[in-house]
Amino acid sequence: MSRTIRKVILTVSHVPDSADRCLQQAKTTPDSADGHPQRPPRRASAERTSVGDMMEVLFVSDDLPLSQAVRRTLESNGFACTLMTGDGRILHDEVYDNGDAGDTADPRPEEPGEAKPDIVIVDDSSRGWTSERFDTFMAHYPGARSLLLTQSAVDTTSTPSDEDMLTPDGTLRMPFSNAELLAHVETLRPDGSSPRLLIHGDLTLDLADGRAYYGESRRPLPLSPREFATLRTLIEADGTFLTFDELGKAVCGNGFFGYHDIMDNVLYSLTRKLRKLGFFITQRGDSYRIL
Repeated sequence: MSRTIRKVILTVSHVPDSADRCLQQAKTTPDSADGHPQRPPRRASAERTSVGDMMEVLFVSDDLPLSQAVRRTLESNGFACTLMTGDGRILHDEVYDNGDAGDTADPRPEEPGEAKPDIVIVDDSSRGWTSERFDTFMAHYPGARSLLLTQSAVDTTSTPSDEDMLTPDGTLRMPFSNAELLAHVETLRPDGSSPRLLIHGDLTLDLADGRAYYGESRRPLPLSPREFATLRTLIEADGTFLTFDELGKAVCGNGFFGYHDIMDNVLYSLTRKLRKLGFFITQRGDSYRIL
């Protein structure tokens, strides 16, 4: 199966690399004077990195720590996020203070039409959602795109019947990194605007700024503009071999003659830099790809 290209909004601030580390951060947050864990302060909207209008995300889960981690990630990246339990109760801000959803959730189910999310994320990690339940729930939010969180472990001994197959707009398997979560949310952006990043494993390419990042580092990789363009072209090929001439035309343009020496140097230098990070450009004849 080819590796999926994911696109996300880049945040300049440090973001933990997985939901598990978000949960760990929540567990180690200092206690307040009354002994309850303090909720990390939200950023002001001016400090958020966003493109266009802020999107509304509705996250539906009975897993409170996961809900907190997802909300923190989304809000720190310019999204508005509302938390809801599986039975339709809205979790208010006080849930961060005592960690008990039962005491801080709205006791009545959310009425259809009250929330106006652009994207609905449903946690099905416990496999409690049937297709009928999912379709009925999503009918309350016409026009919203849907993302389903599922467990990575799949029972290969049985095949679910067609009526039990959920039909979300996107699926994200757990565990997942914050970058993967943001990537999936961005691909579901209803306004159709172009996402600005490509995610390839631990590589993040900022298409707007022409910079590449590795892992959690906020320092861009030392790539020349042509090296960046070559890396972008290889990643967008999604594992398909590209010929030397295809790369040359994509990087230098159709009207650029004599690009062979330039591309020879670019591929040599880029291959050497990526090898240090554990990424390899594979060559087969005069064709290249990155996995």
